[in-house]
Amino acid sequence: MGKRPPSDAAGREPALPEVSLTLQDSYELALKRSDEVAISKEEVGRTIGSFLEASGEALGDFDYVATEMRQDPQKGGVSESGASSTLAASKRRERRFEYSQPLFQGFRALGALSGAGSLRKQRQGEYERAKQLLFTDVVNAFYTYIRLGKDIEIMEGILNLSEDRIKDLKRWEEIGRSRPSETSTATVTLETFKADIAKSKIDLANARNFFTFLIGMALDTRELKDEKLPAPSSEPFDLLELVRKRPDVEASKQAVTTARGALIVAQSDLWPKITLDADLYQH
Repeated sequence: MGKRPPSDAAGREPALPEVSLTLQDSYELALKRSDEVAISKEEVGRTIGSFLEASGEALGDFDYVATEMRQDPQKGGVSESGASSTLAASKRRERRFEYSQPLFQGFRALGALSGAGSLRKQRQGEYERAKQLLFTDVVNAFYTYIRLGKDIEIMEGILNLSEDRIKDLKRWEEIGRSRPSETSTATVTLETFKADIAKSKIDLANARNFFTFLIGMALDTRELKDEKLPAPSSEPFDLLELVRKRPDVEASKQAVTTARGALIVAQSDLWPKITLDADLYQH
């Protein structure tokens, strides 16, 4: 059992300290929770099996076969030596090595290996892209929540100023320094601000729920900490080259190679096949 925090003189327990969440912390929590990213990662691992299966297309099969046959003793004048005695024996054992090596399968192995290699790169690109899209969602939710909170603070400050102005206008109206229309206009503005604040609070609640869903953790007393980002580099860059290096673009490129490999595998059924089969008996 853990110790309870000491209480103050009034017997009340002190509030738990607030824990701040940075953008990086939020993204790491979202990575652990995201099913889409986890599935993409598993797909990368599954491509290893596809590559091993494709490798088996080029490698031959090597087996060791041992058989033992039992039969009733044969009656009659069967010689005790030669092939006849072996076939008529009540107990016979055979052991051999079987080897089958494909020599030509219509480039099937080449297409399978090419497709399996590009498929792995495709799945890796899709995994990286899934992480990028998740990061985009976390960034949007993170800064939307912060922005709405600051907007509400600003509007509440304007609301307080509007209420003070209405009080002043009412006093000035009593002494004839203000007209009733000015008070009415300020009241309408005040009610408009109240409606805007109510709508912003609804948007803030929706942003909070979405952000909580992404990170899989209730905010409670946690505060989002907006860290200062490093200044962007001023060095010139090639926009087209950046687009080519995008993971989803690379994944689409590898998908074309995978499809070509599948086409070669399908066309291999139209070619003749040459296979070397051999048996090696121990005795």
